[in-house]
Amino acid sequence: ISTAIKSVLGAKQYGLEDTLTRLVASACCSVMPEDPKKFDIDNIRVAKLPGCGNIHNSYVVDGMVTTRDTMGIEKHKKNCKVAVYGCGLEMTGTETQGTVLLESGKQLMDFAKGEEKKMEEFVLSLVDAGVEAVIVGGSIQDIALHFLNKHHILAIKCTSKFEMRRLCRTLGATGIVRLGAPLPDELGYAESIDVEEISSAKVCLRDLFPFAYPVVR
Repeated sequence: ISTAIKSVLGAKQYGLEDTLTRLVASACCSVMPEDPKKFDIDNIRVAKLPGCGNIHNSYVVDGMVTTRDTMGIEKHKKNCKVAVYGCGLEMTGTETQGTVLLESGKQLMDFAKGEEKKMEEFVLSLVDAGVEAVIVGGSIQDIALHFLNKHHILAIKCTSKFEMRRLCRTLGATGIVRLGAPLPDELGYAESIDVEEISSAKVCLRDLFPFAYPVVR
């Protein structure tokens, strides 16, 4: 593989072909199927971290890399079930405009507690399903993040629909578009999810097969 791609990389990045050839060849070998004709180039992605040092410090990760930090206080998970939500973790509004008449302070307190109760019930349903990490394609409400931290569930925000698609395929998960408890066949699995700081840039590393991510600094 190195012999075949070195001349191609040398034409694009002259002087760096030796380093890039080693990275690309290592990534190709790690995701190569038994039948080379079924090789999928989408299984190799590049995560760029500008200003993080020398390109010779780049390396290959057997998994996926997200160039952003997790949302909550949880930073590390091992052998965990993952739920992937294509929507945001927030209370959706009604389709039509409505008016709520509050006649006392107690009613106002009860109204706020009702939203909190619904969100806590949702997070508890994740706990009952054995979910330890969630990947969200939208915004995460503060109250939702509070209960996720309370029950030690790692939360990752992913705004790219293409990356969400790759995550679902690699994790073996099904993207959920409703705010509810996931079914057993909708859950995915990850060997490990870790957050590392590389020259002040925090990135989320997920050890997943069959993806290979060259991290270019």
